[in-house]
Amino acid sequence: MKYLSASIIFFMTTGHVMANIPKVVTDIAPIHSLVARVMGDLGTPKLLIPANATPHEYALRPSEAESLQEAELIFWMGEGLTPWLERTMTNLPKKADVVELLDLPETNLLPFRQTTLFGHHQDDDHDHDRTKDKSDLYKEDGHQDDAKHEKEKAHHDGGSDDDHGHGAHDPHAWLSPDNAKIWLQVIAQKLSQMDPDHQATYLANAAEGQAEIDQTSDDITKILKPVMNVKYVVFHDAYQYFEQSFGISVSGALSLGDASAPSPSRIEKIQHLISQEGITCVLAEPQYNPKLVAAISGNLKTGILDPLGARIKTEPKLFHDLLRNMAKSFAKCA
Repeated sequence: MKYLSASIIFFMTTGHVMANIPKVVTDIAPIHSLVARVMGDLGTPKLLIPANATPHEYALRPSEAESLQEAELIFWMGEGLTPWLERTMTNLPKKADVVELLDLPETNLLPFRQTTLFGHHQDDDHDHDRTKDKSDLYKEDGHQDDAKHEKEKAHHDGGSDDDHGHGAHDPHAWLSPDNAKIWLQVIAQKLSQMDPDHQATYLANAAEGQAEIDQTSDDITKILKPVMNVKYVVFHDAYQYFEQSFGISVSGALSLGDASAPSPSRIEKIQHLISQEGITCVLAEPQYNPKLVAAISGNLKTGILDPLGARIKTEPKLFHDLLRNMAKSFAKCA
């Protein structure tokens, strides 16, 4: 009887400890990867936005909305990446602890680049000539419908291509290994505040994760060493954190950092840049329309950059695989 009582007490104690693990939600797969690394075997965070979706505009599925409503702790990049998500979170019935990573004072932020051609000051990118006959080229493959593009087109028409609607800073800050290391520590601290019984585990996991990022950075430096002088053109200006971290030279981008659809004049400027500077490689992303990729690249080498991990299994090591795969894409396309 005493043995049975002890077993019941052990079960109740264990259940109580497990109940203290916070219900955690993250916005994008790279952040999910970092949070999962810190939580380890104690729990698994929920991912709101699938890695193959476009975070700038996304409609939550019912199951994803339910996860958000039940969350006790939310890690997200911020309004600059997912403006729609802030509006959604303000209407949550349950008050969760929300951590906006772009808003942390420790986060290193870079301003949006305002031109098509990086370092070319004569390019002010003003454009009023969007036309419907090329609209099929602008669509991102599989993620936007015609109505959305008409809405996006109307939003951007009447202004310059260098207008950014959601803040002055580039939101793709997870592509900086230094930022990721800072966030691991913040994630561990936040989890420890809500679950002090496991503070030692969270802090140890974060420290191990930081060491793993250092190793990944060393690996990437070796991968990119042979191509440091190669100039690239990218479809989406999302990579300057990666560029500055590893010294890669990107000469221009088809779309600005907010992933707005490129105008005909912007396409012409990029094509001129490719010819003028002898660009040999054009790098797109998985969601871009193959017609547009072919129209821009012609006979040039092409590659795929996957900054969200659309082609990577969602797990703690996704962040490392994502950065390594990007480095390999740059190196292979040179």
